[in-house]
Amino acid sequence: MLKDNIEKISKIVSGEGMLESIREISRYHRIQASKGYRAAAIHCRDKLMEYGIKAELLSYPAQNGHWYLTTKAFQEWEC
Repeated sequence: MLKDNIEKISKIVSGEGMLESIREISRYHRIQASKGYRAAAIHCRDKLMEYGIKAELLSYPAQNGHWYLTTKAFQEWEC
């Protein structure tokens, strides 16, 4: 599956295309646990799916006081 994805990506990747992707992602306000971070992740997932690559966005409930590896969870927020 990884080999198939690499082949798909190599057929569509270009310097200008990568620059445009960076421009698109940089338009999102991407502070962790913000709505913009989620929107950027959705954007990336949708782009991968457009290219024929299986992608999904995983979400986990944020429980105050709960730790994920070395980071304490907090609620999604909008500034």
